[in-house]
Amino acid sequence: MIMEEFNVTKPFSNIYKSEETHISLLIPLFDTYEIDVPDDTSSEHLFDVESLQASFEIGVIAEINNIAMYNLFLTQDLPDDVEDVFISLRDASENHLSAFEKNLEKY
Repeated sequence: MIMEEFNVTKPFSNIYKSEETHISLLIPLFDTYEIDVPDDTSSEHLFDVESLQASFEIGVIAEINNIAMYNLFLTQDLPDDVEDVFISLRDASENHLSAFEKNLEKY
């Protein structure tokens, strides 16, 4: 949505591809632990942003929250495969945070 609205690609195109990879890491865990994969309701959580700068600001906040969430998960006693995926997802969020912060610095 942001890429179309503001006619931009990076970093959003890279992050979009990365999110697809994250899903591909999570799906096998759902299968392994016999958990139903939730329905994709992401479109219900979209909202208009006023500017590209605002989208970077929102991205920074979202990634900080994601990192905190994964760190909280990692304090629990988890199976090795789940821990490995959560570490990977947290590390990806740290990369996304860096991308959003670098772009935000331009404003």
